[in-house]
Amino acid sequence: VIEHGVVIGAGSIINSNVNIGYGSRIGKRVVVQAGAVIGSEGYGFAPDKQNRYHRVPHTGCVALGDDVHIGANSCIDRATYGETSIADGVKIDNMVHIAHNVEVGQDTMLAAQTVIAGSSKIGKRVIASGQTGVLDHKTVADGAILVHRCGVTEDIPTAGMWAGSPAKPFKEFVRGLGLQKKVAKLELLIKELKHQRAD
Repeated sequence: VIEHGVVIGAGSIINSNVNIGYGSRIGKRVVVQAGAVIGSEGYGFAPDKQNRYHRVPHTGCVALGDDVHIGANSCIDRATYGETSIADGVKIDNMVHIAHNVEVGQDTMLAAQTVIAGSSKIGKRVIASGQTGVLDHKTVADGAILVHRCGVTEDIPTAGMWAGSPAKPFKEFVRGLGLQKKVAKLELLIKELKHQRAD
C-alpha cells in the first residue's frame, strides 16, 4: 500500500505487503523488505484530567535517504511534526522499531529487534547489535558500537564499544562481570564458614 504524496527514488525496490504512509520520501536504490511499515502514526497519547488517554495526531513524515535497506517487518513511525529521518546508507535488519522524530545518521547499522524511542538521535556509523534499546530523547555518538542487548538510558558521549544496561564502556562492563563472579564465590565461602561454625 502506497498512500498519497509518497515519493520513491529511482532504482528502489518495494517488496510485498509493505505499507508506506502518506507524504513519506524514499530515496534512490532503497530496498524495503516484505511486511515493513514506513510512516505509520507514532505511539503518542496525552492524558486528560481523568487520566484517560487521547491520541496525539502525527502530522510529520518519514524521510529515507539513498541506499537504505529496511528489513522485513520493521516499523518506522512518522514524526509528530517535522520528520523521522534515516540518512544515506543506513542498514536496518528485520523487526526493528524506530519511533517518531528519531534521527539515524549515515551508514549506521541496526540489528534485529533494536528499538529506538522517540526523538533520539543516533550518530553516523553506529552499530547497534540485536535487541539494543534506546530510551527517548537520547543521543548516541558517531562511531559507537552497542553490544548485544545494550540498554541506552543516558546519552552515549563517545565512540567505542558500549555494553550492559544501563550502558557502560565495554571495559568497565567486563570488569563488572568479573566482580560479580568474585562476589558469588565470596557468598559460597561465607555460607561454608557459617556451616562450619554451626557444626
